[in-house]
Amino acid sequence: MSFFDKWGYDDIRTKELDDLCEIKHQGIQSFQDIALVKQQLELMKLQSFQLREQVQVKRENLEQIQELTKNMELLLDEESQDIEKKIEVERKTNNELSQYNIKKQSNPHLEDLQQYITPLNEKTQLYQQIQNKRRELFGDNYTLMPPQTFKDALKENYDLKQQLHELKMKIKQ
Repeated sequence: MSFFDKWGYDDIRTKELDDLCEIKHQGIQSFQDIALVKQQLELMKLQSFQLREQVQVKRENLEQIQELTKNMELLLDEESQDIEKKIEVERKTNNELSQYNIKKQSNPHLEDLQQYITPLNEKTQLYQQIQNKRRELFGDNYTLMPPQTFKDALKENYDLKQQLHELKMKIKQ
């Protein structure tokens, strides 16, 4: 019994033919595998490109948010400087009124001065309440010009809440 008979081959040519068919089948399978790998590579390239676009969009959004934040900080700085000036003017006015009050204590017309001092105290208390509310909403560094009337204060409060809501929505996006 020969080697080829042991495996069921009649002669060597049949075995060589089977080997060639097997090699051809493996070659076809390799080409199919290569085509599949190429398709996967193209898909990965497409996904990579999409991710790059998403990253670019997010970078642009971040830059816009940073620019908005910077602009808001500049506006807040300007407003705080204006408020500091107004507070200084009010302090000077209050000091002058206090000095005038001290000078006029002996004068029986003190009641005439009370008509100016009482509304000023009420405005100061209202301003203080608004400042406290702003500190709660925006932190200790945030100040604005004091509103002149209660209606102005309500409108300003509504505007600030609206701005805060818009900023929150932009941040969520």
